[in-house]
Amino acid sequence: MTIHIFNPEHDYALAAFSPFYTPPAEVMDLRRAMALYPLKYAQAGDAILLLDDPHSPITPQCGISIITTADLAEFTAAHPDAEFQPWGWNPMIRHTLLVSGVPEKMLPSEKWLKMLAGLSHRRSTIEFNRSLNNLLNEYNPPAPLPLEFKSVEEALRWEKKNHPVFFKAPWSSSGRGILFTDGLDAERHIRPWLRGIIRRQGSVMGEFAADKAIDFATEWRISTEAPYVEYLGVSVFEASRRGKYHRNIRASQKKLMEIIRQKAPAFGPHFIERIKEGVSRLLAAHLHSMPDGIQSASDMYSGYLGIDMIGCADGSIRPCVELNFRRTMGIPPASICIIGTGNVGSHLYKALSDTPYSSDTSPASPGLRVIQASGHADTFPDAEIYLICVKDRAVADVARRISAPDGAVVAHTAGAVPLATLREALGNQNVGCGVFYPLQTFSKDTEMSYRDIPILIEASDPDSLDTLRRIGNSIADYVTEADSAQRAKYHVAAAMTCNFFNHLCTLADDYLRSENLDLHLLLPLLRQTVGKLAHTPPAVAQTGPAVRGDASVIESHIERLSAFPDTARLYRILSDSITAYHHMRDADRTPGPVGHLPSPSISNKS
Repeated sequence: MTIHIFNPEHDYALAAFSPFYTPPAEVMDLRRAMALYPLKYAQAGDAILLLDDPHSPITPQCGISIITTADLAEFTAAHPDAEFQPWGWNPMIRHTLLVSGVPEKMLPSEKWLKMLAGLSHRRSTIEFNRSLNNLLNEYNPPAPLPLEFKSVEEALRWEKKNHPVFFKAPWSSSGRGILFTDGLDAERHIRPWLRGIIRRQGSVMGEFAADKAIDFATEWRISTEAPYVEYLGVSVFEASRRGKYHRNIRASQKKLMEIIRQKAPAFGPHFIERIKEGVSRLLAAHLHSMPDGIQSASDMYSGYLGIDMIGCADGSIRPCVELNFRRTMGIPPASICIIGTGNVGSHLYKALSDTPYSSDTSPASPGLRVIQASGHADTFPDAEIYLICVKDRAVADVARRISAPDGAVVAHTAGAVPLATLREALGNQNVGCGVFYPLQTFSKDTEMSYRDIPILIEASDPDSLDTLRRIGNSIADYVTEADSAQRAKYHVAAAMTCNFFNHLCTLADDYLRSENLDLHLLLPLLRQTVGKLAHTPPAVAQTGPAVRGDASVIESHIERLSAFPDTARLYRILSDSITAYHHMRDADRTPGPVGHLPSPSISNKS
């Protein structure tokens, strides 16, 4: 379980580096207004901690608990393995959790926080940009390096020579703590601002202005275990001319990459791989430069990293204008949101979690990240792909509650629900829709081999169909297209062969139990019966008194079932059906060709 916290004051609190820091009123207002923002990425079974008293009663959403600091001591005692995931770690949030009764062992150490503060200082961008210039020289012209000033006069002289420029506080983000000097008077505006930042944070950073065409970022997750640096995807955001963050563009990774490549054509898989190498070098260099007390990689940063970039009008890229060692608004959504916690949803979540997958063939593509949400939720986390795993009658209702990013794919797993029903329920959303139907019976506690399950797919467009095929091929050996009419027919046959068969076993079990006998003695017979279907048409494999026309045996069986009249009646109906079918076959026809799925050991990815 993860306990999520939205604490947007993080950068200010890290700069102050005090457990008793008081954030500005505007930041506190933002914290209250967006306290439930983690619903966009939290998973069913997680919790969201509200740092401020709620204005109205709170209820669980998406299968996620909502708790307050008053609940923390009891909650963490009940969930000792829970992991806290705030927007960012700093001494203030650590102190808040400690005084609320959270055991210290569940929180980062002060030594770790000092390491994070050092990494988060904007001077990290100087060496990082120098490294990237060397790594990217094949794809991108060198970007001008940021500078650090500890003197107001020195900063003003540099500004006058290079006007206009950006000045940035060493610890700041999202356009706060940034001054663009265009149109500003040096004495009235720039000098006082520089003096205040240097007094509070010890220095100020200077950056050369760029002729900006697009703001975007690469998003990463850092771990102390392999893979140490994991690429999550890209984000595209809107910011003012003066650098203030406005909003992120909400779209699928494919759409976002298209937007970036239009403005920055050099950006692509090789570019991303070089940045990954640069991140690894930055972390290693920081580890070696730390004072005594940081002993190993396990002491190093683990968490999210956002690298803000600029695409320039001339097509070049500024590969790092900001490093955010925290969660950002641009962290890509999960690749797949499985909606439903029942039999099908639980098995698909298990099968798809940690499955090797790429959204395209690029080695830099993000992997498959899966989250699960309750089908009863009012809203659902953002995702690239939604799989609706609920009862047939609930599919349309769930689809109407989905607000998907542009370019996402929404599919259901129901055998008998037409694609058109889903398309209509999704309305005018700019998404692909489809069907991802595993032709199998599922029970939560039953283990199964997912590779043996046939998966029938259908989609509204070729790209969505390809997406569903990639997902299916990642877990199964037989993935094939089937339209709504074909799938409905398979569903009829599935009900007959699975549901009816299981019901017959239920009736047989009731009968044997009444006689103090054991159904398990029939399991070898059942395995042999099903096993024949892989190589013999069922009509040819049929045995028993009905196909032989042995009326005396049939009547004796029905007599033994006298205590179960409904079962006896069904026995007669099925026996008559078998006799009639095979009498007709023997009289005027032979079984036609029967199609079979390939052996489970044979790969048949389509």
